Amino acid sequence: MSNNGDNCIFCKIIKGDILAHTVYEDDLVRAFLDIKPIRSGHTLVIPKQHYPDIFTLPEETYHAVMTAAKRLAERITSTLKPQRVGMMVVGIDVSHAHVHVVPIKEPGDITSTRLLSERGDAPTTDQLAAMAMRLRIEAHT
Repeated sequence: MSNNGDNCIFCKIIKGDILAHTVYEDDLVRAFLDIKPIRSGHTLVIPKQHYPDIFTLPEETYHAVMTAAKRLAERITSTLKPQRVGMMVVGIDVSHAHVHVVPIKEPGDITSTRLLSERGDAPTTDQLAAMAMRLRIEAHT
């Protein structure tokens, strides 16, 4: 665990120093409504301990965050009836691992302009094969 949580807004929420409208909580995870939602029901799922990003989480905590996100997506679907529910892991604005669970009304709700229209040229098959070789990892059995 990182010790950089002293000035972290999410750590302050966990401590109760900042009000948050909690929709789910267990021993490892807390989920609360985003105060600047993309759509009504936009929820943040965070680990209770401070980790700088989703990829630094211990396996158990990672699974707890993702399981909570899935359960919330199911609840959002049954309650709010969106076209779909999306999930984003960005980690730029707040350096505390978190997942956004967002009801989607329109396709552009969580898709960036760059992703939609500013892509470069498609790589060749050889370029894709070379990159796949560099990034390939073995599955655990």
